[in-house]
Amino acid sequence: MSFLPIAILAYALNGGAILVSKIQLQTKQLNPISYTFFGSITQFVVILLVPFGFSFNQPLNAYLFGILSGIIFVIALWTLFQALKKEEASVVGPVVGGLNPLFTLILGSFILVDILSSNHILAILVLLLGGVILTLNLWISKLQ
Repeated sequence: MSFLPIAILAYALNGGAILVSKIQLQTKQLNPISYTFFGSITQFVVILLVPFGFSFNQPLNAYLFGILSGIIFVIALWTLFQALKKEEASVVGPVVGGLNPLFTLILGSFILVDILSSNHILAILVLLLGGVILTLNLWISKLQ
């Protein structure tokens, strides 16, 4: 089964979500902090699942890791909205899309001790190169 159509659809949906966020940040007078707050508050909906069989039988470090990942998610979301407020969505989206595999590689290598094949590393480098080209193109156009 080829995952290429699924990956293309996922990237198109991600681009659409970034474009909608950019439009909302520009048309409504939202600042990135309030937009992040309202986007992140949905994480607390999980608390509603407590009466349906939630139990605290995991090790403490699992809960701490979950809290830490939630905090990092909120910071990353705020950073994304700050970038969308200042730059074009056509630049921010691909740069974020190119950085995701890099951080996945770093976390997978150090935390999960996962070794990627040379094809996977080449794909990550191509995505990073695309993000660098987009960013350099933006910086060069601003300098002129």
